[in-house]
Amino acid sequence: MKRPFLTVGLTMLCTMFLLFTIGTLYTVILVAIVLAVSTVFVFLRHREATVAMLVGMAALIAVFSFSFMQNNAVNAALLYCGENISVCGTLADYPAEIGGRYVYRLKNCTLGNEPTSFSLHLSDEGYYNCAPGDVLEFTARKIYPSAEKDSEFYYSTMSGRVYLRAYTDQVTVLQAETHSLRYLHCEIRHAMLCVIKDRLQSTRAAVLSGLMLGNTDSLNTQTALYFSASGISHLFAVSGFHVSFWTGVLLHLFGKRNRHILPSLSACVFLFFFMALTGFSVSVCRSGLMAGVVFCGNMFRKEADSLNSLGLAVTVLLTLNPFSAADASLLLSAAATAAIILSSRPIEEYITTPLTQKIKYKSLRKLLHYISNLLCLSAAVTLALMPLTSYLFGSFSMMTPLANILCIPNAQGAMVIGMAAQVFNRIPYFSDFLFHLAGILLDLLLFFAKELSEIPVAMVILNTTFTVVWTAVSLLLIGLVYKKYNRLPRRAFFTAICCALSLMVMFNAFCYTNKDETVLTVYDTGNATCITLCDRNGNAAIIGCGGDEYLVESLAQKLRTSGVASPRLLLIPDTRETESANAWSLNRTLSPDCVITKQWDTVAEDNIIITNKANIQLWKNTELHFESVQDFRAVHIKTNGQDIVICAYPSSDFTDAESVYKSGDILICRQSIPATINTDRFKQILLSSDKKKELYYFDETIAKKITTTADEGSISILIK
Repeated sequence: MKRPFLTVGLTMLCTMFLLFTIGTLYTVILVAIVLAVSTVFVFLRHREATVAMLVGMAALIAVFSFSFMQNNAVNAALLYCGENISVCGTLADYPAEIGGRYVYRLKNCTLGNEPTSFSLHLSDEGYYNCAPGDVLEFTARKIYPSAEKDSEFYYSTMSGRVYLRAYTDQVTVLQAETHSLRYLHCEIRHAMLCVIKDRLQSTRAAVLSGLMLGNTDSLNTQTALYFSASGISHLFAVSGFHVSFWTGVLLHLFGKRNRHILPSLSACVFLFFFMALTGFSVSVCRSGLMAGVVFCGNMFRKEADSLNSLGLAVTVLLTLNPFSAADASLLLSAAATAAIILSSRPIEEYITTPLTQKIKYKSLRKLLHYISNLLCLSAAVTLALMPLTSYLFGSFSMMTPLANILCIPNAQGAMVIGMAAQVFNRIPYFSDFLFHLAGILLDLLLFFAKELSEIPVAMVILNTTFTVVWTAVSLLLIGLVYKKYNRLPRRAFFTAICCALSLMVMFNAFCYTNKDETVLTVYDTGNATCITLCDRNGNAAIIGCGGDEYLVESLAQKLRTSGVASPRLLLIPDTRETESANAWSLNRTLSPDCVITKQWDTVAEDNIIITNKANIQLWKNTELHFESVQDFRAVHIKTNGQDIVICAYPSSDFTDAESVYKSGDILICRQSIPATINTDRFKQILLSSDKKKELYYFDETIAKKITTTADEGSISILIK
């Protein structure tokens, strides 16, 4: 069998997806069927018996690995959730600043005097003078799961092996007498980040920290949107781009003796240190394992198969942590690598070589070869990742190929010069000069990202159904083309590319004609109100911001992938924690154009309007009416001809309310439906609740209209 690890890795990945989506019971049934079929293949001595048996065993291992982690790690950790629990744990790394709060990762925790093996995130507004290896002691005001069960962020959060999150008011730091070498990489990373922050302006420092170390804690929402909309946010996800670049630089220092032991051994040592330096993220582990296989092959004078190496890396990662299958960075990194491996040779043979071979000047030929190769590979990766980005983020950047050509050279130059500046940090004048050069390249990078992101078709909000159809039809056409022209590979390659690109043009024409569509999302925050309204032109409004602190991160990610730099409006319909818990953090993190509230506890800012009644034209085809008085708190939104009514207070009295609040297409309530609302006047009812629908008593007619976040998780509705 030519590529056994590719078969195993792909099977495990597909099995994990089934476990996430349809549950353990149905997946086990499917695995049993696969094992039965593979047994039949072996019994009949079919030529594919080895492959069938390998697939069956890989699926079985995936189920056992997933079940073991779910039962013995996640479910066991959730038993410690509660209030006023004593916690003692060792700080694993320096704290990260996210959404105006500091997040401390603790390991080897003792919870309620019971030692555990779980990691825990402590979220606090205060910064404590501590270092990795120090012990933190506190009484947790409350311990939550890292993400709510069945929420869209649940398994991706679990992939970080952090299952609990704690909040407290007071922390005692017990500093370690001596710091172990196991935290050396944390100290080096922290020192590098401090040097970058001290020597560069804040935006430049945030971008360079992301490029070199994958640290985006200080990257503001606006800058993150520029990179996301222009399609180059992958520069901040430390993966194959960084690993291949730095190992290429290292090998170049040793000369071109790729098969000698010393360069390959040095590259392997560097890979491990670089993986530790960037926090052992799954994307860098994937690329590091692949590169390690290649270098080990060089040492023993064996050439590694790229696809098999990819399969080996995925297999190892999924075996150690099955939740990695839900991590966006691993999925995108693996899919992009596979696309590059499969398309690089045809592009080289049929496009770049014929295009450049007749150019006489060597330097010009190399430059054109580099540009055309990068452009074609970027286009291939963009097409390959479109279904995945549609599933994960619901958005897609058309600018990726062009942005890679303009931005990657600047990013690489800034990384090299930034590293040199770190090395010569003890020579102030020379280091300052190098940081100044890096700053120029970073400014160019930011300029290109900003300009490309402002092109009207840069960020396309994807229609998942249409994307699935596009993918299926593209694969079908490509299969038919290769079947017809299998003896003419060049013609088959170009015809297949034309099929995919033609369908891509049709897809974008479809998206462009639906620019006025609006997406209404009710977030799964339990007994709290948090609703967003986003159109396909980069406009957004947030109504309510109750819920746990991690809601700020979720909202920031949601808006960024929807092409929203900052929301038009943050409306706080009530002063209760269920509607206003994250108001200050959201205002600081997302910088909305306008904040409407009845009361603001901190110093009033220019964008804050204190009122109990407002009528606002949010954007084209979208109006908002808001009223909050003693016994009535409600919002009415009219968008694309549909009426949405939001009741922010379960005991609101709708008897004397204006007519716009008494009927509509969609009614959204928190925890319960007010008795004074006539539900017959609404077509659909959404309930933001921490109780499943089966715990309520509804008439059969009303029950058919109601959907609860406790049952469905976050609910999104497309309003055309």
